[in-house]
Amino acid sequence: MTSCTKTIWIVVSKSQSGENVPVRTQRMAAFFLFNYNLFTMMKTLISLLLVLLLSTSFKQNTDCIKVDIILIADMSGSIKGHENYVHDALFHFVNKFDLSEDGVRIGLITFNDDAKVLYQLGSDKEQLLKAVSTIISTVPDGTTNMMSSLVSAMNEFLKRGANQNRVVIIISDGSPFNIDATKQTANDLKNTFNSTIFGVLVQSTDENGQFMREISSLGCYVQTDYSLLTSALKKLDMCI
Repeated sequence: MTSCTKTIWIVVSKSQSGENVPVRTQRMAAFFLFNYNLFTMMKTLISLLLVLLLSTSFKQNTDCIKVDIILIADMSGSIKGHENYVHDALFHFVNKFDLSEDGVRIGLITFNDDAKVLYQLGSDKEQLLKAVSTIISTVPDGTTNMMSSLVSAMNEFLKRGANQNRVVIIISDGSPFNIDATKQTANDLKNTFNSTIFGVLVQSTDENGQFMREISSLGCYVQTDYSLLTSALKKLDMCI
């Protein structure tokens, strides 16, 4: 049976006098039609692939900007003299986000003998930056009760619901005095609260580094100097 495509070309492949066009010409015409159809199919396929890729990319970008972030800063006595570095790192980290209730929300907690919520998990960037600015005038003192800050982070997440990805960023220069209890609390944050923990150890010993690795999520441990803290925070990937 003759194909529709070939029939069309035989019909139109006649001279004005009505004589049949040579077979060679018909074959050439069929060849060009075949390539034209192939080209059209390829264009359609590429267009569909582009639409698929763009839609996937949009979904990933949407996921990346829907996140609750709790920033935790160590303000114990060992930080004294370095609080300006902590302030600068937090300021630049916060400043790169556009906050909104259905997008990125950030909370700020400090700790020494106990935890202090400087800004509850929310989306008012101006108020958050004001809270960050208080760190520059804070005199670090006291012990390293990190566990209390992790409990405060849990409470912030509980108040805001579970409709977002959850990230906790802990900046510290050492291990807490209640290591085992802190490890258990960090595990509860990661498992029960489905949170990603970034442990950022600043200018400390290998022993403290081992502790921070254990409480951090897999691949989320960072060790840096105070002078590089701002850069280290900027590099953290919030697309979890």
